[in-house]
Amino acid sequence: WDFFLVAPWFAGDRPPREVLNIGSAAGTIARQYTLVYPGVHIDGVEIDPEIADAGRRFFDMDRANMTVHVGDGRPFLRSAGSRYDVIAVDAYRQPYIPFYLTTREFFEEVRGRLAEDGAVMVNVGKTPADSAVVDAIAATMRSVFPTVWSFPAGSFNQMLVATVTPASSAGLAERIAFMPPEVAELAEEALAGLKVIEPGGIVLTDDRAPVEWLTDQMIISYAVSQ
Repeated sequence: WDFFLVAPWFAGDRPPREVLNIGSAAGTIARQYTLVYPGVHIDGVEIDPEIADAGRRFFDMDRANMTVHVGDGRPFLRSAGSRYDVIAVDAYRQPYIPFYLTTREFFEEVRGRLAEDGAVMVNVGKTPADSAVVDAIAATMRSVFPTVWSFPAGSFNQMLVATVTPASSAGLAERIAFMPPEVAELAEEALAGLKVIEPGGIVLTDDRAPVEWLTDQMIISYAVSQ
């Protein structure tokens, strides 16, 4: 199960109804949401038409509750007519994340498309000894949202989650009783490593977001250390 399933409960006390997945690939996140949250509708955005086609043909991505959009996630976000309970950002050409999905301007657009009790969760690559990319994106999210958390998903991924309204880790813990069992287990794991992001740090903007450079430095440092 994927940590993205926990996102709705960081600020809300109900299962999600509308979800946007930027970087949907072959639909793993959408299928898991469908299994765990009956009745949810998912907009999946995938920039590569061949991957989207493979998802439809081989990975059951043609379900009635899934709408697959071939295109770039940020332009889609600008044109979307829906308000989402969750926006899940998992857009990679591993381990690089497109810089324009990391900036203050992007997260301002995300906040404008979220419901009042909505949350955005971003999967960010890292190495065990280098969190520079994670720290920059976390600081950028905190410049837009009142509450931001970080928690590990293995040694090479970090999950960042932000909420539209102020929230607390105690609130998340209290909601575990209402979660599906699979999600409750993930929530407990997330809580064990949860870190509150305070204001401050490098804020990425559309005209200055050196995430590729930071990722290059991370890769070089890791390679030298091995």
